[in-house]
Amino acid sequence: MYSSYNRRVVASPSFKMLVAHPNKSSDPSKGEVGNSTPLRQVFETQVITTETGQGLLGNTQTKEASLRIKVESLDFGNANLGNAPPYYSPDSIQIVGGESYNIDRLNDLKAGTHFGRAEGEGVGSADDVAADLALILNDLKAGLRAEVDVNNANHVLVYSNGIFDNLFIKVYSYSYLLLAGDPPFVLEDMNGNVLYDPATAGSYNAFIRNGGLSPMDIS
Repeated sequence: MYSSYNRRVVASPSFKMLVAHPNKSSDPSKGEVGNSTPLRQVFETQVITTETGQGLLGNTQTKEASLRIKVESLDFGNANLGNAPPYYSPDSIQIVGGESYNIDRLNDLKAGTHFGRAEGEGVGSADDVAADLALILNDLKAGLRAEVDVNNANHVLVYSNGIFDNLFIKVYSYSYLLLAGDPPFVLEDMNGNVLYDPATAGSYNAFIRNGGLSPMDIS
């Protein structure tokens, strides 16, 4: 038997459930006239089994991306290109899904080292940087999935794997100031709200709560 640490949250296929209930409270003092009329209602739902084996009735929400990483410029330092001073900390991104402690067990993904090795300091392609970043986020197997937005090739969409999982994020970006350029990495939620812009915050540490469950649907 697996421990709860090795179990995943699973959901059954949707099914319909017929529930009977009275339309009002009964009044025995009125005899048969005081009896309530039974009503029947159909609900569409799923059985959600948690890591601890508990069963919940509800519906999993549509699995949508929780985070958008926009590669807005190529103005980030890259030690491989030999231009940025070595004392300047490289821009870095780290994202994990599930448990927050995992973010401290993995090395930060450094721009110019782990992704975008031939880009930066005004050189290269923002689309290539985004593709590299999506690839290495997937390679980490850190409870998330990343892909390039089909409508914007310089945007990376990030999804958490689990139904209840959160995304935990660390970002550090200052090198564009040294290059007198534009902020390279901007983070948004899927409603277009800016979560992180280096122009207003050089470092960022936060989490995004995933959608999870919605109530049973009346059909």
